[in-house]
Parts: sequence; structure tokens; C-alpha cells
Amino acid sequence: MRSKLAAFLQDYDGTHVAVLQEARQACREDSGYLEALVALCFDAEPRVSDAATWILKADLEAGVALEPPLIDLMAASLGGLQAWPAQLHMCQCFEYLTCDLTQAERFFHWAETLTRHPRPFLRAWSLTVMVLVGREIEAFRGEAERALAAAQTDKAASVRARVRHLSERLRKT
Repeated sequence: MRSKLAAFLQDYDGTHVAVLQEARQACREDSGYLEALVALCFDAEPRVSDAATWILKADLEAGVALEPPLIDLMAASLGGLQAWPAQLHMCQCFEYLTCDLTQAERFFHWAETLTRHPRPFLRAWSLTVMVLVGREIEAFRGEAERALAAAQTDKAASVRARVRHLSERLRKT
């Protein structure tokens, strides 16, 4: 049976987020909401995945905390994110997650694959994931530093600006 949340997300046109705000308001008190939302983040339909990750990001920014099993599902499913907006949202969600070592490692290696993505904003945010992991887990710090060093020569000014910001964050730990 298709969930109420999934029905809302089918109506998303890829640009007008009002339907996503409406979906969030209408569904967030439903039983199993977070489980359904996380599952929809990895939907095969890129528009649905984009919509679900946008809502997840909004929920996390509002203070919603995910339980470890949902973070496990996310970390194990990252390779299934095909739409670049969904990938971007997932990178932006990372700072709100409390990951164990295995989860952080999965996010790190997934983000590493995005450092060569054609979209500059996605390259920049993938570096954010890598730096956040490197700040918490010493074994990844060197790789994060090397990724930042390589990105200093990125052709996109937005990526280079993010590198400067992230370099500061990494130095402060």
C-alpha cells in the first residue's frame, strides 16, 4: 500500500517546495513517518528521492534526531542515490547525524566519489562530509586534508570558497 507521504511526493514537480512543506506538515505525526521518509530518500524515481531528501534535511535542521537503525539504512543505501539534488541534500544532512564508525566510513567513501561530480555545489558539499568525518575520526583526517588540498585548484570559485571555510574548521580541531 502506498503511503500518504509517498502520494504527496509524487506531486512534486522538482521546483515548487510548497508541496513538500505541505507533505511534511501533513505526515510528520503519522506512525512510521521517519521510516517511510528515509526509505523514500532512496526511491528509484529521482523526483521522489529529491523530494524526500529535501524533507529529511528540513526535519533534521528542525531538530529531529534519527535513531541508529535509520542511519544504518541511509549509510548502506547511499550508492542508490542517483539524482544530484538528493545527493546534495544527503551531504547537507550529514552534519545532523550521529554516526558510528561504520556509518561515518560509508558516508566518507560515498562523499569521496562525489568530489569529481560535474556540479560544483555537490563537489563542495561532499568535501564537507569528508571534513566532518575527518574531524571526528583521526584515520580519515589525512584523506580529508588531501581532498581539500586537491580542491584548492577547482575551477569553481564556490568550491574554492568552501575549501577555505572547511580548512578553518579542520584546523580548529
